[in-house]
Amino acid sequence: MRCTLDSIFKVGFGVELNCLDGSSKEGTAFMKAFDDSNALVYWRYVDPFWKLKRFLNIGSEAALKKKIKILDYFVHGVIRTKRELLEVKQDCDGRCANMDDILSNKYRVKKGDGVYYIAYAMGRKPYIWGEDAEEFHSKGWLKNGIFQSESPFKFVALHICIII
Repeated sequence: MRCTLDSIFKVGFGVELNCLDGSSKEGTAFMKAFDDSNALVYWRYVDPFWKLKRFLNIGSEAALKKKIKILDYFVHGVIRTKRELLEVKQDCDGRCANMDDILSNKYRVKKGDGVYYIAYAMGRKPYIWGEDAEEFHSKGWLKNGIFQSESPFKFVALHICIII
C-alpha cells in the first residue's frame, strides 16, 4: 500500500509522500490516516449501528471523522500549492477586439472579445513546430550550412527572456 501511495502521488500530483522510508511527517500522517480510514470504512459492512455512531459521533465513526480531517488537510494543501503554481503569471499577451474580425481565415472575433496567446504554449505545439516540438534543432535555420533568416514574428516563443 505504501509503494502504491508513493507512486500515485508522485505521478498524479508531483508530491513526494516518502511513505516507504518515513522521512516525511506529513506523508506518514497521511498514509496512516488513509490506511485507518480504509479499515474503518470496511468495518461498516459488519457494523449495523454505524449510521447511529456517525450521527452521535462516537466510536469508530468519531475516529473516522478525525482521520478524514487529516486527509482533507493534506489534500487541500496539495491543491493549494498546485493552484499557487498556476497563478504565477505566465507570458500571456492579450488584446480586446475593437471591431468584428476574422483571424487566419478561421476564427471569428466579435467586438469586445478578448484574444490571448501564450507564447510558451505556442512554442510546444506540434502543428506549428512538427512532431518533435519538444526538441531543439539548431540546424532548422540552416540550408546547405548557410543561415536562412526567418521572420521574427514566425517564432514568437524564441523571444521569451528568462529573468532571474
